[in-house]
Amino acid sequence: MTGMRRDCPQSGWEQTSRRFCSGAFTVLTALLVAACGGGAPESAPAATGASGAALAGLTESVTNVAKGSPASIGVISDRMTPLYQRTGLTGESLETLTKQVNKAGAALGQDLDIRTISQSMAAFGVQGKDMSGVLDDMFRVARSTGVGMNELAGSVIRAAPSLQEFGFSLSDSVSLVGNLDKAGVDASSVLQTFGKGLVSIAKAGQSPKEAFKHVTTEIQGFIKAGDSA
Repeated sequence: MTGMRRDCPQSGWEQTSRRFCSGAFTVLTALLVAACGGGAPESAPAATGASGAALAGLTESVTNVAKGSPASIGVISDRMTPLYQRTGLTGESLETLTKQVNKAGAALGQDLDIRTISQSMAAFGVQGKDMSGVLDDMFRVARSTGVGMNELAGSVIRAAPSLQEFGFSLSDSVSLVGNLDKAGVDASSVLQTFGKGLVSIAKAGQSPKEAFKHVTTEIQGFIKAGDSA
């Protein structure tokens, strides 16, 4: 009858097409979820508490880093999120640091502990603009000495105040720890000399810079003793 909708039975071809499209969509959805580490690409950036333009920027950064990277979006998100939270970096600077963490971890066969590494940078007052260069320095020391980046960063955190009094930067400090370990010397024992040295300096009325040469000579003695052992 005119004006009434008539439900025509679907042909076998139409039913097959519908089932195929539905199945294909399900498979595609599963693949996307798996590629994103079990969640949508924006799930990790959203965990930062960012919203609006800030959240959109983080999501875009995750996508940018994922281009040409063997790491999944989920892994990249998991690394970028704490970097953003602990360094405050955004945009290209955050993307560069995330790429460095990805590449360094892959090259060293080590999952970098972003908390420890960022904590060491904070202890030495490393500014955002300098973080990329310092991370490169840590990577080079790790490659040349065989000491992991996590271990290098963790070793210098407690001694940071004393090391800085003697004029050591974070890059200098991890290089010292790496080379001491390579020479077979217990780096933690050597780092304790910095704290003891400051006490002696205070009693003697010397400045840290005046005592620096003396402490450096002691450290070189440790390294030579380790090399000849």
